[in-house]
Amino acid sequence: MVVLSCLDWKPGAFQFITVMSNHSFGAPLARLFCLLSGLSLFLSVATAQSPIQADGQHLMRFLNSTLPNLSNYNFSGSPCSWMGVGCTGQNSWANIQSLQLEGRGLHGNIPEGSIGKLYALTWLILANNSLTGSIPDDIWNLPNVRHFNASQNQLSGQFPSQLNGMRQLQTLDLSYNKLNGTIPSSIGQLSSLQILNFSRNTLVGGIPVELSNCYKLLSVDMSANRLSGLIPPELSSLSRFKHLNLSSNFLEGNIPGEFGRWHYIQTLDLSGNSLSGPLLTLSQLRNLITLLVSDNQLNGTITSSIFHPPFLQILSLNNNGFIGPVPLPSNETSLSIVDFGNNKINGSVPPAFWTIPSLKIVKLQNNALTGSLPQRLGDGIVHLELNGNAFKGNLPDLMHGSWAHLEYLDLSSNKLKSLESQIRPGVSSLRYLNLAENLLTEWPFSQNATMQQLGYLNLSWCHLVGSISTQLGSLKQLVELDLSHNLLTGAIPTCLADLKSLSYLDLSYNNLSGSVPAGLSSLSSLRHMNASYNGLSGRLPDVPWGLGSFLGDQDLCGPPLIQNCQNAKSRYHLPAVVITGIVVGSALAVSGILAAIVICSRKTGIIHHPPKEEKYFSMSGPFSSEIEPSVWALGIRDPSTIPVAMLEKPLVNMTFENVLQATSSFNKETQIADGGYGPVFRGVLMGELHVAIKILAAKDTSNEAEAAAELETLSRLKHPNLVPLLGYCLVGIERVLLYSFMDNGDLHHRLHDLPDGMPNTEDWSQDTWEQSENEVAGELLSWTTRQKIALGTARALAFIHHGCNPPIVHGDVKSSNILLDSEYEPHLADCGLAALMPADGPLVGGSSGYAAPEYEQSGETTTKGDVYSFGVLLLELVTGKKAAGDSYQDGTHSGTLVSWVRALIREKRGKKALDPKLVDRSPISEMLETIRIAYLCTADLPSKRPTMQQVVGLLKDIKLKTTSY
Repeated sequence: MVVLSCLDWKPGAFQFITVMSNHSFGAPLARLFCLLSGLSLFLSVATAQSPIQADGQHLMRFLNSTLPNLSNYNFSGSPCSWMGVGCTGQNSWANIQSLQLEGRGLHGNIPEGSIGKLYALTWLILANNSLTGSIPDDIWNLPNVRHFNASQNQLSGQFPSQLNGMRQLQTLDLSYNKLNGTIPSSIGQLSSLQILNFSRNTLVGGIPVELSNCYKLLSVDMSANRLSGLIPPELSSLSRFKHLNLSSNFLEGNIPGEFGRWHYIQTLDLSGNSLSGPLLTLSQLRNLITLLVSDNQLNGTITSSIFHPPFLQILSLNNNGFIGPVPLPSNETSLSIVDFGNNKINGSVPPAFWTIPSLKIVKLQNNALTGSLPQRLGDGIVHLELNGNAFKGNLPDLMHGSWAHLEYLDLSSNKLKSLESQIRPGVSSLRYLNLAENLLTEWPFSQNATMQQLGYLNLSWCHLVGSISTQLGSLKQLVELDLSHNLLTGAIPTCLADLKSLSYLDLSYNNLSGSVPAGLSSLSSLRHMNASYNGLSGRLPDVPWGLGSFLGDQDLCGPPLIQNCQNAKSRYHLPAVVITGIVVGSALAVSGILAAIVICSRKTGIIHHPPKEEKYFSMSGPFSSEIEPSVWALGIRDPSTIPVAMLEKPLVNMTFENVLQATSSFNKETQIADGGYGPVFRGVLMGELHVAIKILAAKDTSNEAEAAAELETLSRLKHPNLVPLLGYCLVGIERVLLYSFMDNGDLHHRLHDLPDGMPNTEDWSQDTWEQSENEVAGELLSWTTRQKIALGTARALAFIHHGCNPPIVHGDVKSSNILLDSEYEPHLADCGLAALMPADGPLVGGSSGYAAPEYEQSGETTTKGDVYSFGVLLLELVTGKKAAGDSYQDGTHSGTLVSWVRALIREKRGKKALDPKLVDRSPISEMLETIRIAYLCTADLPSKRPTMQQVVGLLKDIKLKTTSY
């Protein structure tokens, strides 16, 4: 037999072919065959494309389909010189080896026969783009790919049944997409796989047992899908495993005991499932750093093995059914964060637990713990939540020892009493202090106690007696103060007016008397003020709060109260006819004097004001509490010379005088909102252009070019679900913004069934578009309309988070900032205004019920905080309840909508949260799926929340999901 090998060539690769013959004359024939093959090779090389030319054509097909503005890029020369392209080999014999196009703005589908033809690829990185459609089958057959990352796109579709084409694959990351269907068992054939991430998709079915065949696996993340069934115990055979995240799925059954053999595991996150049974024994998990099993149905006692892993730092067992006492910690524990909250743990806490040296955050809230609080804590503890237990005894001294190191302390809903002597003078680091619903009786602080960092103080329902301590005036950083439901007497101290950062003040349900201090009205940051059901009397100062702030105080008079001071019972006992004559005569006289002043002033071009008002004109325009916008407008000289920049109609000549005419010089009758960013008025400009006009309480700058540049930047935020900025003008240091007027007002007003003709008294600061007296309030919004509102708002937030560079944080997402046009299409208001606010201007991000948990600690607004607030908005749409302060179907009053709904979900009673007005006429499955999305958005940890881009995908997929229930 004659065996002869010769070289053959195919596009992109050489190969040897073998010629065999059993005949004696086979050798000459074989040589002839090789000669002909060589000739064929020569002709082919001379006429066919080179490997890099072929790869370049395949890549160009992909880029033509997915890259916007292709003409902006230079594709001349070899493909090896193109953006994100790496090659192996040289010149025309090179192949494309790596394709790294992360964050390049790619969108649209990946064509079949494009990337999937780049056979030499080892790196395929398409992350953080807007690719849609399914992943072509030919990509799954690329034989040399080692790293495939297409995360943070909008890819959909299912996995192919066979994944064994990528034999060399080490990293597979398809997180934050819209992939659906099941995970095929063939994934177990990817024997080189080390990192697998399918998180934030819509995958269903179980976790394949065959995954245990990927013996090199180090990390698996399948969180935030719809996976169900049991966790395969076979995964315990992955001896090199370091990270497993299966959180936010529908997994059930026990945690496999075999997982206790994972000697190298560092992170284990099984939170947000329906797992039951006892907790995993941790004695052998010597390298464990993070264990998260919160929001499940685990039960049994917590054994001392929980403290055995020497490197364990984060431990969360929150929202389960654990019973028994807190176990005694070991000496070698490194725990930094312990969360045992919302269980049924009882008994007293071992003294050694409080002094674990590494502890920083301790959460034991809502259990059945008893005993006294320790006199000493570990010096490292800065965050302590013990609310909702049965601790007794005296309140600890917060000014001395280790308690003075705390920054966040919640002792509410216990049975604590005041110290025998008040808290002594000292310095505390506290920023958040909640002592509500205890038995304090006495004011807990001495006059000399120093708590300069304190931003939140709640002493409601504490049986406090006596007058309000003037020591509160020294808490300069205080943002929220709640003294409601006590037995306090005396006057409201004027020192509260020194709290310039105060945003929330609740003095309701006490026995306070006297008048409302005029100084409170000068607190520009005070958004919520409630002094209802006291014994206050006299004339109200010029306050911006509504009727809801003074309910039950019958001896108060003046705006905004219905009772006029001239008609109050405390008036002199003159006959009614005499009083009427005095009032009418005085009014006519004053009107005549004012008219004469205005006429004379217009003739001379000079407006004369009292010296006090002139001071405020030069300081802050219409935003001093002592100046009405209409008075401010009266002081503007030559308004016809101040141009209005019309962004939508640049050829239209308009001046500030036209704005004054449209609003009757900012008359109160044309005002439609009194928001935190400044008052809003309605007007009709030339050409029947209906506008909403906001006087922005922005940062002071005398640089008109800088101010104009800021507003021009704001005008470039264009999206169908944002309230469009039509124009603006600069009036001194003030910015006057012109927006499109929305016919159907704001979502808060439409959703919460306000009585006809009544203003919103729950939150005066919300930008609420008031109705006319003849308009029907609280018109029922159908489920279809609510879905449209949810999706449109999500798209607006996704645009500012992902479509703007740098991303824009809204900072104050709430139902009153969702405006509805004539078709009930939503438009997000106040977008971009946070960046224009002065450092000491209106607070954003902290609206009651909408603020993310981390905002209360840092005071900083983030995109993840926007996601949390949007989740609250979704819950409003599904339940018909307000974000905070509402009562619920079971008669309880849980404080916030989020806490109520999440509790129902944990108890598997999610249907109880649905709006009863919709239940009989709407698809229950769609409403429940929306609640699930809201549940994800309102996760306590920002890292657990989806992006708004993901939320849009989830909302769009609701119809598809619910049909598969």
